Amino acid sequence: MAITSRRLTLDEFLDLPEEKPALEYADGVVTQKVAPQAFHGRFQYTLAEMVNLYGEPRRLAMALTETRSTFGGRSFVPDVGILRWTRLPRQADGKLINVFRIPWDVAVEVVSPDQRRRDLEENASGTSPTASNSHS
Repeated sequence: MAITSRRLTLDEFLDLPEEKPALEYADGVVTQKVAPQAFHGRFQYTLAEMVNLYGEPRRLAMALTETRSTFGGRSFVPDVGILRWTRLPRQADGKLINVFRIPWDVAVEVVSPDQRRRDLEENASGTSPTASNSHS
């Protein structure tokens, strides 16, 4: 569901205050994610934990939950975003940069009962959504 009928620029969107559930942006359209329920939240956490238990000690990958990334004129918050270790955006001191400006290596969206799988696939892949679609 579009949050505003007026199309915004990416800069205008990024100036908006953060909301819960998160707002996302693509092609001038602002949408709001669906609030996760118990199964959704548990699955999201478990998947990220599994990736991190294997990937972090080996310096292969890191998974983050509900972390915004802005790139290619889009700004979205996947349920789980995974980056290869060598692509993690870091400061000079090695700490993670707080604002991601690169695409995820893997973006996972957990389908909730009231969501359409196709909408989530379009969102995660960067395919342009239509104003009539409901996105999370």
